[in-house]
Amino acid sequence: MKLSNIMNTMKKQLVITFCLILVAFTVDAQVDLASPARNFLTNTLRPLYPIILGGILLIGGLFNIGKVLGDNNDWKGFFTKIGLFLGGAILLGVLVEGVYALSVNF
Repeated sequence: MKLSNIMNTMKKQLVITFCLILVAFTVDAQVDLASPARNFLTNTLRPLYPIILGGILLIGGLFNIGKVLGDNNDWKGFFTKIGLFLGGAILLGVLVEGVYALSVNF
């Protein structure tokens, strides 16, 4: 056997070994992801959700305030857009809580 063939074989074996070690570390690192994810959701996202929702509602109201000021008042359009925003935000909150409830059983 030539020396170059031996070196190529050794390189292939080293690459395969490195890949297997990397996969093993990755699997080992993903064993306990449920607890940090649960803590992040419980301690960070749940308390911030009403604050973020209120801030976005305030900004949305300010962007749509032009509909109720001036000569052409459109109260229906204003409240429709605000209502659609609140409906979407509530739906998003319900979906997040539903996914969280399904993923608790790790």
